[in-house]
Amino acid sequence: PSAVQHVFTTIQETSGDETRLISATGAHGMVHAQQTPEFRELLCRFHLNLPDGKPAVWVGRWKGAKKMERCYGPDFFATLMKASADREISHYLCGGAEGVADELKKACASKFDNQRVVGTHCPPFRPLTEDEFAQLGRDIDAAEADIVWIGISTPKQERFAAQLSEYTSASFIITVGA
Repeated sequence: PSAVQHVFTTIQETSGDETRLISATGAHGMVHAQQTPEFRELLCRFHLNLPDGKPAVWVGRWKGAKKMERCYGPDFFATLMKASADREISHYLCGGAEGVADELKKACASKFDNQRVVGTHCPPFRPLTEDEFAQLGRDIDAAEADIVWIGISTPKQERFAAQLSEYTSASFIITVGA
């Protein structure tokens, strides 16, 4: 709940001054960050890293965050979609094979009563070129998306989000898994 409220407050109180990155990172992402300094540094630049799995919660509590709770990416997505259904907050969905994001857009409308999904993109199963990132950023900005959701699995999605943030003025890019 506090992460959802933080997203709402940040969107309300800022005016596109920067794109903030949020990752819902599970045990796989934590281990990869320990083994790969470049990825660890990338996650450290994120605005928030949500504890997607119980191991992250256990470590967090052991390190002193006694109230830390699990923030499973799909649950965070569902909660934010439901809570923003009656707000002027728009979403853009990015990930999956061709057609998957479009199906999720329909599901958001029917399941969460959220009609504010303003665009979708299914990236190819290869790295995007700089021109492709620039075009995607233009598409997101033209749709006036506040939140871009990335679902293509760790660590690819975090790298994708960081690169995309250079090309869009969306308030948040949030990685939530495939």
